[in-house]
Amino acid sequence: LLVAHCISVTVWVESARRLPSLKPEERLPYYLGFANACLWFSAFMTAIGYFLVGSLPLPLGAALLFLTPIFFTISLVAGAKTSADWSSIALGFGLAPIFTWIGAEEFGLLGTGLVGGTAAYLIGRARRRPKQ
Repeated sequence: LLVAHCISVTVWVESARRLPSLKPEERLPYYLGFANACLWFSAFMTAIGYFLVGSLPLPLGAALLFLTPIFFTISLVAGAKTSADWSSIALGFGLAPIFTWIGAEEFGLLGTGLVGGTAAYLIGRARRRPKQ
């Protein structure tokens, strides 16, 4: 339960990719080391960004903000293996603008994840079901 507090998109995607190849007794130390390194680095860089944001030109600041969704997208694509993985990525890209367009800005990410994630799960489950 305590380990769950260290989860983030980066840690989740990389753990799903790297942990299966490790021996079971090596997984928890690797996970905690990687997760804590990510969390500390993120906190440090956030503090630097907080103090430097006023001195950056506006286009550079905007470009830096755009790095996060690009990084997450690349990480998700790199870790995608199953039809459910690819379905969730496609549904996320397709549903996010729709939820924004219908005026669900406050819950757009939650709605996209709930609807798209459920649909991707059902697609993956249907494809895993043995043919009769």
